[in-house]
Amino acid sequence: MMDFSVNVDRKKFASALLSLKKITKTKKPFEIILSYHDGFLLVQGIGGSMEVPAEGKAILDVHLPGLAMFKLAEVLPEVSPLTLELAGGKLRLGSLLLPCTTEQRKPFLIQMPVHPREGDFLSLRYRHSMNEITRSGYVKQFLAAEKYRELSIKKAVQLLEPLGVKASDITSLVEHCLKKNAEM
Repeated sequence: MMDFSVNVDRKKFASALLSLKKITKTKKPFEIILSYHDGFLLVQGIGGSMEVPAEGKAILDVHLPGLAMFKLAEVLPEVSPLTLELAGGKLRLGSLLLPCTTEQRKPFLIQMPVHPREGDFLSLRYRHSMNEITRSGYVKQFLAAEKYRELSIKKAVQLLEPLGVKASDITSLVEHCLKKNAEM
């Protein structure tokens, strides 16, 4: 098995890097860390992290120079899907080879009820980072719960709007309950 071999949509990968570039406010050297788990490539920088749908296998996290990755985002090879593959201590992005370091991927364990509900998954964001949720293997359930939350709020608005209840009222109530659930 390859230590790190992931296929990702070129535009989505470039967009994730450019989004991180916008929120990264440092001139000091930093790293971009690439982690693959459960159908997503997690692109982490010092300003935050972005997830990109991907396919592949990885048992290592790949560390790359941050500023170089931001510059590279604008000139990625014009191929999609773009293959990111560890080869001889370097990361191959299509036809490009980049120096990198690696470390063993460490799982992050999040305690969940035996039969978690959507609210349990949604409350995770108040106690854990997206990286921790991803490393625990709950990202698919979390994203499904987010969609369920949005749909439920829309339905509630349709039912309660004639009574003067606004979407912002329902959203505030839901967020309050999720935060309260996270504190338990």
